[in-house]
Amino acid sequence: RNVSTSSFSLLVELALLENGARGATAAGIAKALQASGLDMTTQNTGLSQLVNAVSKQATADGITLETANSLWQQQGYPIKASFLSTIASYFHAGVWQTDFLNHTDQALAAIDQWTSEKTHGKITKLFDNLDTSTVLVLANALYFHAAWQTQFDPSMTQRDEIGGHVVGRLHIVDVNCRSRCQIGPRLDTHDGDLAPKQLGERGADVGHRGS
Repeated sequence: RNVSTSSFSLLVELALLENGARGATAAGIAKALQASGLDMTTQNTGLSQLVNAVSKQATADGITLETANSLWQQQGYPIKASFLSTIASYFHAGVWQTDFLNHTDQALAAIDQWTSEKTHGKITKLFDNLDTSTVLVLANALYFHAAWQTQFDPSMTQRDEIGGHVVGRLHIVDVNCRSRCQIGPRLDTHDGDLAPKQLGERGADVGHRGS
């Protein structure tokens, strides 16, 4: 299973939290973000401009790069209007009211649907479960799609056997062979490593979730 971790999503989530935090909590988040010397307006403006600049450059380069933020609020839980206004202005974060207390499954289904839509179906589940005492969920989705700089060439693919000295058995795999391609174990097989010198590269289509 391939797993990727997005530091960008963590940055955005912490910035969202910092806007709603006060005192030691806000100071701690600012320190973690290395933004202790910045006021919130400056920080929010800078992050918003960074996201816009990266998105604009991605579009110019033919890359799909999409990010989305959402806030899921327990019905009746009070949230200051100034906070909601700030995260909408700088982070384009939508707000949904749900009922974690009495209808947890429906709340999870709504969050999962949002996640799936924002990641083009790459991620279909954000939480396995949530405690019924949950009153607020902040979610970030990041979707990236681009072709490899060196494209995969199906015509150069062949089936062959590879295996390591320690492994003691052969595996049949598809390998994209080029002029420098070598299939088989290393001459030095003390650790059983394999030595394909150059493998084919496929496109990347990645969804990332943050919460």
